[in-house]
Amino acid sequence: TRLYAHCFFDELMLIYPFYAVMFVDHGLTPMQISTLLAVWCATTIVLEVPSVVLADRHSRKAIMVIGSVFRASGYLCWVFFPGFWGFLIGFVLWGIEGSLGSGAFEALVYDELKHFEREDEYAQVLGRCRSLGLKGIVVSGAIAAWAVSGGYPVLIYASCAAALLAGLLLMLLPTAAPAMVVDRGFGAYVATLKAGVGEVWRPRVRHLVLFAALVFALGGTLEEYWPIFISSMGVAPYSLGLFLSLTCGVQALASFFAH
Repeated sequence: TRLYAHCFFDELMLIYPFYAVMFVDHGLTPMQISTLLAVWCATTIVLEVPSVVLADRHSRKAIMVIGSVFRASGYLCWVFFPGFWGFLIGFVLWGIEGSLGSGAFEALVYDELKHFEREDEYAQVLGRCRSLGLKGIVVSGAIAAWAVSGGYPVLIYASCAAALLAGLLLMLLPTAAPAMVVDRGFGAYVATLKAGVGEVWRPRVRHLVLFAALVFALGGTLEEYWPIFISSMGVAPYSLGLFLSLTCGVQALASFFAH
């Protein structure tokens, strides 16, 4: 229950349906907005592998809690420095959180299930976690559709609170011993990093990684521009939240049954 609650609140970002439109309202050009999104993705990609190796060597809960603080701090940058550079710093902090949390979260879930000899349920539990996260976006879109009349800072402060609450719920999770214990030290870190890269470079894994990257590039990146496109059609602001709730509701259903 605590794990699923974390996933729900971790994605309860009221600013999510509106941040691209917020950038437009603050005078950013299409090129500047694209640069922000590219830096966000690049930060996550560059730090993804090193941060996952950290998760094999240190407390996964601590790493993810630190990530939650980074993301909340990034949102606050958008409030206090509402310009290109403030938005850029916010995205870098959000990208760091994304890289810290992805592999660490999956490893934490697996270790817990392994502790209770239920690792065969991993795909099902991870799918439900993904589904609960998407339901958090559904709820945040519905609330944001109503709360946007109070201004963007209201949505951002609520998103900060949700990120910190998600981190608190992480701290309340039990901590099972890692399924595999690795040595510490820089040399061992490099060895673990090489082993991970070698695993990814296996033909079957490499093809899956390239396929996933292509899917996210074509779908996930374009998804960020939908709010701007819909807003330019002259629809009411609340419709952006409802649109996001609808699309994520379908994804939540698919994730729940994906296993």
